Amino acid sequence: MVVPERPSLTARAAAAVGWWLWRTRRAWVPTGAAVLLLPFTGAVHLVAPHAGTALAVVAALPVLWLAAASRKRPAPGKSVLRWRVTITAVITAMTGWTALAVFYGPFAGPLPWLWLLITCAAQSVWSLLRRPSSRPATAEETH
Repeated sequence: MVVPERPSLTARAAAAVGWWLWRTRRAWVPTGAAVLLLPFTGAVHLVAPHAGTALAVVAALPVLWLAAASRKRPAPGKSVLRWRVTITAVITAMTGWTALAVFYGPFAGPLPWLWLLITCAAQSVWSLLRRPSSRPATAEETH
């Protein structure tokens, strides 16, 4: 008689976590991007650390976007302006960290702690933006 081998508790737990991560994969985009960005910046630092200078210029682009967006489409309320500023701050911090990590290395000084802080902030903002609204959208908000 052949009896199939039962998976261990560790294998079953790993499979459950894997399935949960697969089902909720869109909710974890910022964390996944940050985890991929860490070794990428290390590799770029080894090959071309001077590329951090060009990335530092790119870090200023979200602030320029905020200025242009505020001029072209003024915020109808303080909440919209707060969201614009929050998103701009998170993206600027992320691109600034990337520039520093490419220039100095991702594990130099306080950069690992900054990476963790920015990852948590980006994940929080992402989760808040993806949260379903409790009130119905007006006709002006949908256009």
